[in-house]
Amino acid sequence: MAIYHVLCLTLIGVFATRVSGYAGGAPNSEAICQDLTPKHGVDAQSSASPYKLTLDKTEVKPGQEVKLTISGNGVTFKGFLVQGRKVGSEGPSSPVGKFIAVQNAGESQPLNCGNIVGSSITHTNNKEKTSLTLTWVAPESKGTYQLLTTVVQSGYTFWVAQPSESINVV
Repeated sequence: MAIYHVLCLTLIGVFATRVSGYAGGAPNSEAICQDLTPKHGVDAQSSASPYKLTLDKTEVKPGQEVKLTISGNGVTFKGFLVQGRKVGSEGPSSPVGKFIAVQNAGESQPLNCGNIVGSSITHTNNKEKTSLTLTWVAPESKGTYQLLTTVVQSGYTFWVAQPSESINVV
């Protein structure tokens, strides 16, 4: 009987850890960096995301900043992961540009994906947020880019790689 209890407690612990998410932000793992999918043990939502992604500009010069605001029109969220990608790349593209955490002190932190410092940004805590503004610095290469945003409403409810409007770096 004691072995049964130990086995049950072990399985409960494994499953609780598997779906609890990452309160301190997305871990720096190649799998998460590539597909932007939280490893919460459940599938992403297939419905339309309730979150709006708003850019302060859609045309910039290389090295200029673009502000992205994530908002939910009254729907809160607990976590996020954002990455810039080149539009029209064949196969999976690498992250481009760089994020800086100048606003929302204590709410966001840069994440290094593909050995590129600050190429992504994630949350630092799982407090409910209604809106958040992040700053992306455009890459030096001219072209068309998008900010792909994963938003986590709760551990079991999230939308993956939602694209922003296109950003033209001219």
